[in-house]
Amino acid sequence: MNKEDRKHLQFLHDRIVYVYGESENVDFLIKMREILKPKEDERT
Repeated sequence: MNKEDRKHLQFLHDRIVYVYGESENVDFLIKMREILKPKEDERT
């Protein structure tokens, strides 16, 4: 996942939580955060 994809996914996550008021603890947002978290080989 490139930087722009990650930025867009973070935007969607934040919008769902802060604009639409969805709980951060729903399964699809937890999964989205797992996807956003950088992998070991991406941390350079």
